[in-house]
Amino acid sequence: MRSRCNPPVFLLYTNYLEGFIMEDKIVIELEQVTEQTYDMLGANIKYMLSRMFAGAPINAMVRGPQNKVHAFLDTLKGEKNFLAKAKRYGLDDPMVHKDRMRLMNAVKNFERETGLKWPFK
Repeated sequence: MRSRCNPPVFLLYTNYLEGFIMEDKIVIELEQVTEQTYDMLGANIKYMLSRMFAGAPINAMVRGPQNKVHAFLDTLKGEKNFLAKAKRYGLDDPMVHKDRMRLMNAVKNFERETGLKWPFK
């Protein structure tokens, strides 16, 4: 019988103007987040959002049950959409309010599904 092992962590090579930059893969395990690793979760999310806004690729793997992973990705997408529209149109625009409400619903769903608090408010 074959033993079950974790899949290997791959490296992403991104081509920039002056050569290749090697970047480690971000691995987020939603089932294993504790108080000690909670700060690291917040740092990884912040890093992923900054890469999204820069238009750079993100090399990440999110592990956990399907419902928790979908809740995490929906919330991350909501953060990005809200921040992009707030930056472009300002906080008083009706589209921004609509995206804020979508984000708040995604955060509630994430917190309900995972039992974790979303690191950003």
